[in-house]
Amino acid sequence: MTDSANEAIEWAHHAHPLTLAFQAQVAEMIAELDRRGRGQDLDRVAAYTQQPRGEVSRLTAVFWTIDEDYQKPLRELIDTYRQQAEAAFGLIPDDTIIYELMYAIYQKARCD
Repeated sequence: MTDSANEAIEWAHHAHPLTLAFQAQVAEMIAELDRRGRGQDLDRVAAYTQQPRGEVSRLTAVFWTIDEDYQKPLRELIDTYRQQAEAAFGLIPDDTIIYELMYAIYQKARCD
């Protein structure tokens, strides 16, 4: 398991309803991509982001590689979760935690 995966597991709020709702929205985005026949594109993005990109976070790499059509909705989803997490927990999840929460849902979707 990667260090970043360990960080996500250590996110004290990974089982909170707020986090679970965020992950459910990510799962719906993944399902929508699959319905539109874009699952292979998503698989390429996920594979690309698994490789470290120097000082750039894996979450930033996601935004480098996704279509412009998906950048705004994904950014809004992430920003909303960060704002809600700050209000609820007094903490803002960093890029690593956000990425790992999203990647866990991606992996689950690919295993189902």
